[in-house]
Amino acid sequence: MKIIKPILLILILFASGIIYAHKDRIEVPERFVFILKSGDVIRFESLDSKIL
Repeated sequence: MKIIKPILLILILFASGIIYAHKDRIEVPERFVFILKSGDVIRFESLDSKIL
């Protein structure tokens, strides 16, 4: 029983870390910015419902 608690704690911490690291993957960007080699900047707003 003594060995189960530390292993369970390590697994919970590991799973929590993975969940926290991937929390931003489900968010959809609201605007896009493209910077060209010439220095020009192109900005797009994400208003298309197909992207969301």
